[in-house]
Amino acid sequence: MKKNILMAVVCCFGIVSSSHAGTIKVVNENTKDLTVRLFVEGSPSQQAMTERCCQMRGKGSCHLKTTPGQVLGATHYAIEGETNPFTSTGSCRNLRVDKDYQVTFTDDAIGTSCIARRLN
Repeated sequence: MKKNILMAVVCCFGIVSSSHAGTIKVVNENTKDLTVRLFVEGSPSQQAMTERCCQMRGKGSCHLKTTPGQVLGATHYAIEGETNPFTSTGSCRNLRVDKDYQVTFTDDAIGTSCIARRLN
């Protein structure tokens, strides 16, 4: 009986935890390499969640997962893509941790642009 209750609690916790995770499909439409970083939205210093969460070689895509634990309990985050330290970075802000997005980085005249589209 105790085993069944423990299993039910563990299963429910797993379902709740995964329902609060979001996914990001990052698409690089640049021919240049792209460094992607995630930032906690609303922190005093826009604290970086990771030094670098994705390094892309030219055009392509990668998938990332976001959880409340990654963003230090915050509900929103920002994503930034950089192709060159001397040009402007593309950033998309006010993204929710529990939602799924496709984030596309494109090349423009002054650097990199970011376009986020919510999938759910």
